[in-house]
Amino acid sequence: MCHAEAHNRGHFAGSWIFDDDKRCVLHEAVEEFRACLNAIRWSEHLGFSHNQLNLFAFSVFANRFFYHGYNSYVNPVKTHQSVREISVGLMFFEFLKKFNVFHVSKTHCSLYEFKLDLVRPSLIAALEIINQQEYDARHRGIDGLREVGRYWYQLAYPNADLSPEAQLIYTNLRQSPTD
Repeated sequence: MCHAEAHNRGHFAGSWIFDDDKRCVLHEAVEEFRACLNAIRWSEHLGFSHNQLNLFAFSVFANRFFYHGYNSYVNPVKTHQSVREISVGLMFFEFLKKFNVFHVSKTHCSLYEFKLDLVRPSLIAALEIINQQEYDARHRGIDGLREVGRYWYQLAYPNADLSPEAQLIYTNLRQSPTD
């Protein structure tokens, strides 16, 4: 509930808030990612302990990558919205991987050396990057948003596809027996 409410408000915060001038298909996933990151940033005002702040940030990542992203990935019907959900999940996954918050074990098909204390600061750093990119892009309008979108899509889809690590995690989840 905290994530959903703060996420909805998160669209209207930052250096370029959501409005009609900010409608760009290539930027939609970044806009969703940014709204989630705002929710994580604002969690410090909820009276959470340090550990709860870290767990909240982790829960947002897990929700976007393991739930929304994965469910959209395995759904055989791909829509504009499902591709956006996959992309947002991958933005979380790849950014945290890039900042060494975790590593992916190819032998056990899982995340290991997960550093919970780095999740929140890493994602706040991502928010700061997006805010700076949007600030710099604002005077260029839609072309600026496209540039921001390209940056984050290149991170989410290295070599124009899921990274081997993300593919491994999603494939392993798909093959896991259900209870």
